[in-house]
Amino acid sequence: MAERFPDEPVADGPPSAGEAAERRRSGTVPGWRGRLSAGLRRALRPIVGTKLVRERGHLLLGAAGVLTALWLRIPLFDFVSGDVRMWIADWYTFIVSHGYFSAMEHEFSNHNVPYLYLLTLVGLAAPDLGALYTVKVVPLVFDFSLAFFVGKCVSVRYPQSKTIPVAAGMAVLLAPTVVTNASQWGQTEAIYTSCLVACIYFLLRGRQAPAFLAYGFAFSFKLQAIFLTPLFLWLLVKRAVNWRYFFLSPLVWLVLLVPAWFHGRPFLDLLTIYARQMGQDKWLVSQAANLYEWLPWGFYIYRPWFLAFAAAVLLSVTVAIYRTKAPITPERIVLLAAFCVLLVPYITPNMHDRYFFAADILSIVLAFFFPRFWYAPIVIVLVSYNNYFEYFYERELVPLRWVPAPMGAVLLLLGIFLFRHLNGRAPERGPDRVKDGGGPPRAVGAEEPDPAG
Repeated sequence: MAERFPDEPVADGPPSAGEAAERRRSGTVPGWRGRLSAGLRRALRPIVGTKLVRERGHLLLGAAGVLTALWLRIPLFDFVSGDVRMWIADWYTFIVSHGYFSAMEHEFSNHNVPYLYLLTLVGLAAPDLGALYTVKVVPLVFDFSLAFFVGKCVSVRYPQSKTIPVAAGMAVLLAPTVVTNASQWGQTEAIYTSCLVACIYFLLRGRQAPAFLAYGFAFSFKLQAIFLTPLFLWLLVKRAVNWRYFFLSPLVWLVLLVPAWFHGRPFLDLLTIYARQMGQDKWLVSQAANLYEWLPWGFYIYRPWFLAFAAAVLLSVTVAIYRTKAPITPERIVLLAAFCVLLVPYITPNMHDRYFFAADILSIVLAFFFPRFWYAPIVIVLVSYNNYFEYFYERELVPLRWVPAPMGAVLLLLGIFLFRHLNGRAPERGPDRVKDGGGPPRAVGAEEPDPAG
């Protein structure tokens, strides 16, 4: 006898075509997603129903995710990327040969000095680790910090669940770009991005001072933290943050320069590290999936005009956000943040293949807050990894000139939904606004009054 769904009424015979259609419209008979979900529940019931899984399932999931993450990363540690071979390993060797912190007196790296402090500390703690492993272990630790803060962000949306935030953190740990950025490439995107996600988490909780301190740490580690800067302007014009806290971020940056200054490096030299970085690239784009992949390299001479274009777009978005009706809620902060870190590198010249890393991470947070965007992290992470793959193996999985199109499509869909949301034309759940110091005035998940009254 065929199994009947619980909500399905008993009938004397098979329903007519009209009755079946009415049941589908009313939700009495689930569609393919409902049937798939019911099938999975039936298949997993013997496992999920055990007491251990019910009470400690989130811990088991987290442990399995961490072990899998390490299993994927450890074989990549022996890969010597071009950046490690030409620069990063030499920085560590210079630090060791010049007496660790005494090396801070010299300009031997184009990175800001907080990253060099971390290399120095690991070198002092584990001198036998060697240059290759040291430069990979430092950012690897922040892979797990990044997963932790992603889980904390998602816990704001699902306060009653322990499993969903852990699943979000595991999704980050197992994302291809996160797996390979530190362990294979030896790069440091996880360091500043974990600080950015911590900043967003504190904003979601209404803790503005820690949020701006976290952003100060992010900016101190890498210039690309500025991709999130428009978010603060957008929150400011919506009166969701206090302008006085803005001074905390540059204060953190200046304080972190002091140890290098104390060891003899000129303070003006430290202040201008990022200015010198911006002058290094002499091309419009370096394998990044943005608009400028479609332009000839000779168009670099128009770089000032393209920067003006990017500034005009951001100013227009700021004005549009200011004119919207809806207050700022945690859901809208996540929307604004994801849109921001995708928009800025997409419309700005001189981007590199790694500069969509923050978009990779926040697209995962976005998908957990808004399941309708389940496809966003898939598209964004795969497009980013396509460019990683070309760097690692000098082969294109997909031609680089094709990849700006799917990235731009996700950006467009996200922008449309964002402005519908901010104008109160999209369904939304959450607190009225983020207030300083005490967190949201209502628990996430409470119904917000209809903006239309």
